[in-house]
Amino acid sequence: MVSALAFLFAALCLLAAAVLVWRKSRPPLAVGALHPGASAETLHLPDWPWKDRVRAWLRKCGVTDPRGFAIRLAIGTLLCAVVAALLAPWWAVPLVPCTVLVLAWLALVWRGQRRRAQIVVELPNFLDGMVRITRVGASLPAALLSMSKDARGPIRDVFLQVGLRQQAGLSLDQAMTQVAKFYDISELHLLAAILRLNQRYGGRVDTVLERIAEWMRSRVAAQAELAALSSETKMSGLLLSLLVPGLGAFIFITNYRYMALMLKDPTGRTLLAVALALMVSGIVLLARLARIKE
Repeated sequence: MVSALAFLFAALCLLAAAVLVWRKSRPPLAVGALHPGASAETLHLPDWPWKDRVRAWLRKCGVTDPRGFAIRLAIGTLLCAVVAALLAPWWAVPLVPCTVLVLAWLALVWRGQRRRAQIVVELPNFLDGMVRITRVGASLPAALLSMSKDARGPIRDVFLQVGLRQQAGLSLDQAMTQVAKFYDISELHLLAAILRLNQRYGGRVDTVLERIAEWMRSRVAAQAELAALSSETKMSGLLLSLLVPGLGAFIFITNYRYMALMLKDPTGRTLLAVALALMVSGIVLLARLARIKE
């Protein structure tokens, strides 16, 4: 039981490392993304800036109540640790909280990626609604506010943040720029640039938004086709990455003495360390092969 938990934790750590490799590097979070209307010179940074970063990351993942989420996670971790203390030796109990935390982190990363993809898919329809409202005589900020109230899902949160920043005194293009930096979605950056140019030079913004919506739809369709073509490689890499830890856990559960001989022998421990290093390098290589730059 203890060995199985240890191998499960090792497998989850490898999976977390694979997810980190898959994720693209992000630019540093802008100061104005967390504090609307503030600049780096005027904003007084808190003593613990990592708290704001954690709250911002949780909000991007759809967690609206970070304190409640932390309480539920702590209670769940404590219950799992109590169950493990009853079923396993005391020194195996620390593996359970670490495993729960890794699982929670993976679930949040997966949820954040789903929300980001949903925002990109729903953005063209949102822009079409703004175009229809502006063509009946409404201003662009009024159209955005009206569509934000009627929208559903993650895109509602995005444009409600834009509205809140407008109420704080920012212009529409500045508010959209801050929200685009916060979510780091290229389509939002493009929309912010369009609003900035329209505010500076004028023009038919409804026509531009309509064409941008059509371009976004074609881009989403092309990305979906590309993901379908590369899904076989990604699934093969995932299965190969999890095969060895899963097989090791199965051997430990069914025949512990077979693996105990290798653990007791110095040469066996060296072979296991080399195998672990090769497995990690293989995960990294498979991830780089399956990753497609946008």
